[in-house]
Amino acid sequence: MVIRYLKLNLISLIQQHTMENRAIKTDSHKSLTPAMENYLEAIFNLSKEKRVVRVKDIAKRLGVKMPTVTSMLKTLSERGLIDYEKYEYLELTDEGFGVGSEIDHRHQILRSFLTDILKIDFEKADEEACKEVYRIYGIHSILPEGRVRLARIF
Repeated sequence: MVIRYLKLNLISLIQQHTMENRAIKTDSHKSLTPAMENYLEAIFNLSKEKRVVRVKDIAKRLGVKMPTVTSMLKTLSERGLIDYEKYEYLELTDEGFGVGSEIDHRHQILRSFLTDILKIDFEKADEEACKEVYRIYGIHSILPEGRVRLARIF
């Protein structure tokens, strides 16, 4: 009950500091779905961990089947967020890297709140942050200066 109350207050705090509603958008001004953001964050993190990112790496990370990954990669490629050819390795474009980095940063801020302030176990906090980051940031995106202030807390 306390955790729910604190989460609702965090959401309220973020919304109060938001000067405009905006989801993460690409240069083409198309909003990304939570699923697209999830894939971009996974690709971003995999690219930091491995020299090359493959479809099977993404499928394993997200717990989905390879054809599902391939379908999403086609969508992300059409939006100019990744460079991908079927049966090849993939890379984030500059725009995709920026979006993936932003999503990862938001995830880290929320996870820090859950672990450092609420003292929730890291694994559980990471899982919760992954789910909640889209609900909090996906609809009411906080502006960069608000994120900087929030990040200073943690």
